[in-house]
Amino acid sequence: MSLTGTNIDIDLLGTRVRTIVDDLELAGHLRHLLSDLRVPDEPPTEIFEITGGVTQGGDWVLRHNERGTLQTSSRASLVERFFAALNELVLDDFGGIAIHAGVVAQGRGAIAIPGKSGAGKSTLTAACVAAGFSYVSDEALCIDRSTGEVVPYPRPLMLSATSRFLIAPKMQPDGGYVGKRPLSPADIGGRTSSVTLRLADIVMAERGSTLNLEPLSLSIVLPELLERCFEGHGQRAETFELLSTAVRDCRAWRLGYQDALDAAALLRRALPFSQASG
Repeated sequence: MSLTGTNIDIDLLGTRVRTIVDDLELAGHLRHLLSDLRVPDEPPTEIFEITGGVTQGGDWVLRHNERGTLQTSSRASLVERFFAALNELVLDDFGGIAIHAGVVAQGRGAIAIPGKSGAGKSTLTAACVAAGFSYVSDEALCIDRSTGEVVPYPRPLMLSATSRFLIAPKMQPDGGYVGKRPLSPADIGGRTSSVTLRLADIVMAERGSTLNLEPLSLSIVLPELLERCFEGHGQRAETFELLSTAVRDCRAWRLGYQDALDAAALLRRALPFSQASG
């Protein structure tokens, strides 16, 4: 690859990525979205190139040094597809356990909200961040196999138009985003957790139910976590044992809700004295 442009270097879950962008406005947008991520200590090994607009006759092109090229007609679509490709790359490379979940934190305690794509976990996670929890991830609960610690995966929040209007109704126009729009925690008045985390609470959320939070047995939660492991992350023999150890001292909850803001406010009231505040 030989593109000359703005370099954006990040370390995400231990994968070192450089994104080279030839459009200054887009480079500034991506820098903002990626500003909470670590800068790698060593040279990046994964390279994305983004070219577009006038240089491509109006189209936008995303290239990866090993995973090929894709092309789209709008900048917003390009950004959505870039973050989808980055997410796939990073989770494929992660050597720990990754579970579909939103994750927020209080102090050094992580609160996981497991759920598959489309289950509303990103909206509920964003509502929790807006309510005062620290942001960890809206996509994956990542656990280090050697330490059992929660590894932050603070990719940008990916919110639909409906979710954006709910969480941040005064936000500026979407700039062409039709599907999910990436937002930083700062865009919704939040912040990213910057401390070492241990899993403290697991919240099994059921959207469409009456607002309620009740204790849940860990014996019910553990199989749910295993079921939601990303492909390739739940197949090792030690996965069950590691997860059993990781959740041993956790509290588990069943959360019924209809409105994500109401649910976040309930969690904020109910969990201050849990292990999450320690």
